[in-house]
Amino acid sequence: MEEELKQENEKSNVENEISKEELLEKLSNLEKEYEAQKEKCSKLETLLRVSNEKLVSLQRELEQLKDHYRKEKEHLKKYGHEGLVKDMLDVLDNFERAITQFNSMESLDPNTKNILIGVDMIYKDLKNILKKHGLEELELKGQMFDPTLAEAVDTIQDENFGPDEIVEVTTKGYKLHDKVIRAGKVIVNISREEIT
Repeated sequence: MEEELKQENEKSNVENEISKEELLEKLSNLEKEYEAQKEKCSKLETLLRVSNEKLVSLQRELEQLKDHYRKEKEHLKKYGHEGLVKDMLDVLDNFERAITQFNSMESLDPNTKNILIGVDMIYKDLKNILKKHGLEELELKGQMFDPTLAEAVDTIQDENFGPDEIVEVTTKGYKLHDKVIRAGKVIVNISREEIT
């Protein structure tokens, strides 16, 4: 019986030793798996950080694009009809010439007077429509010459006017909202010093 106990004890010790070896191997495997998972977690954290940075960058870019398109839309709304308005300036000039010509006539028959009244009404309506869409006539006469608003087509020398003062407007200038779309053509007074 003693011998049986001894054999059982040895058997138990062998089982314990195998168990210890298995446990050490399992522990080693778990440590390796832990390191692998730790490395994987580190890579995922880096990927998450990079992705978040890209997201923030893309959101910033989207906001800039929205701002750009909003400004572009406002610009188009404000100046999109600039070409049409420029073309209409010649029509305004022609109306003014026709009205001035009619008004310079000494006697007009009733039919011609009625035509003049109609032409004047059309001219005023056209001017009001263009004004409603942002067209403004530049008030140049009596102002100091500004090359961003007017083009000097001639000069005179007159002591009744100040130096660089606009004496006469030969062609009206206009701006659309805050942008000059046609510079006025003007005659400017110059002082004696500028001549010599």
